[in-house]
Amino acid sequence: MFVDLPKFTGCRFLDLIQFLGKSSFLRLPRLPLPLFSRLTLAICLISIIFSIFIPIAWSAQVTLEWAASSGNVAGYNVYQGTSSRDYDVTLDVGNWTSVAIADLEDGEAYYFSVTAYDLGDNESGYSNEVCINCASQGATNSSGGDGGGGG
Repeated sequence: MFVDLPKFTGCRFLDLIQFLGKSSFLRLPRLPLPLFSRLTLAICLISIIFSIFIPIAWSAQVTLEWAASSGNVAGYNVYQGTSSRDYDVTLDVGNWTSVAIADLEDGEAYYFSVTAYDLGDNESGYSNEVCINCASQGATNSSGGDGGGGG
């Protein structure tokens, strides 16, 4: 059995593609798809692409920064809560003077305050409180710290 070989271009990859394309034993039958199936396939592919590259829901993130406290500071605690001066989360951020807090719900009001502590675990008073998304809750930013050295 003789195989009709195509003309070679000099590029091995292109020659291989041409040979495979003209070889009858490698040809697959073309399956005709009705318009509805092609449309359904296109919609599915577009949906998959969007679901991979575009997240469905974004969680909010905030970055807090403060000036370093003077004196013998071993680290800082960041307090977080959903009502003013009622904190249910405490983050020990060590000597860092900034922190990024993620996974916050969009539109929810969050209150933050910072304290400094020394090597003896003596903690300063709360810094001024900062509120994120307070305007959506009908409140304003609070600045009523107790004057502690928390930064």
